[in-house]
Amino acid sequence: VMTFGVNLNDKMEITNSSGQRFTAETAYPKGHQQNPLSDAELEAKLRHLAAGTLPEPQCQEALAQLWSLEHAPNLHQLFDSLVG
Repeated sequence: VMTFGVNLNDKMEITNSSGQRFTAETAYPKGHQQNPLSDAELEAKLRHLAAGTLPEPQCQEALAQLWSLEHAPNLHQLFDSLVG
């Protein structure tokens, strides 16, 4: 259920093989602006998504470029670090 502009109200219900139900609900799932990823979680997500595409040294360079983006005169180095 989405309440526009307020929250997402995500709900998950799981029933195990013995019929027992487990429910979890959150208004702000991880990654939402009200429940942001930590720097470490963000880096882990990029590494996971880049695995198999970018070698680790290239992934590290991309992270360095992203963490210093506000100081970059342009995006050329960032884009170069993302080309596999």
